Amino acid sequence: MAAEAIVDKYLFSAWLKAHPYVLRRIILGHSPLAAELHAARSRNLRTVTCPGSQERSVPPSTIAEQLLSPTVPTFVWNLPFHEMACEDFGEREENWLRGMAKFIAVATPDLDPALRTIQLNLDPDPHHFLPTDPEEYPWDRITRLEQEMRVLGLELKYTPPNVTREEYEELYCVSQRIDDERRDTAIA
Repeated sequence: MAAEAIVDKYLFSAWLKAHPYVLRRIILGHSPLAAELHAARSRNLRTVTCPGSQERSVPPSTIAEQLLSPTVPTFVWNLPFHEMACEDFGEREENWLRGMAKFIAVATPDLDPALRTIQLNLDPDPHHFLPTDPEEYPWDRITRLEQEMRVLGLELKYTPPNVTREEYEELYCVSQRIDDERRDTAIA
């Protein structure tokens, strides 16, 4: 059973305040415990990992505020890897990550946060990798973000593409042919 399922959030909060040196890395989830984390209180915290689904419910500024600390240099954003499709890193995810980077770099000029690296783990499942738009190659979005973040003084690291642009476009053509065949079969 996961610790967050058996630990009361108030108990965890009290324990964390009493032992700020213990945490070195933490994975935030959807539990109430995630809201209790404030990196500045944990002197040895170095890495915070957040599931990609977190962005749907939490504004980037909230996560960024929790990460601001003189000790946390790395934020890891894990996008779902079970049945992940290529569209799982789309405009919404791009904007969320951009908003977080801007908050860290621009909205906190008087602070000196250690956070300088965002690690994006994107590894689509090849069995569910059927593009719906040949122009929306996910790593183009990531490359744009990487350049924008560099200007803000942040480094974006990411998993290398497991499908080249050419393979992506070919997968799109194959999926279109399959759709056309299904349509023709349904009509006949």
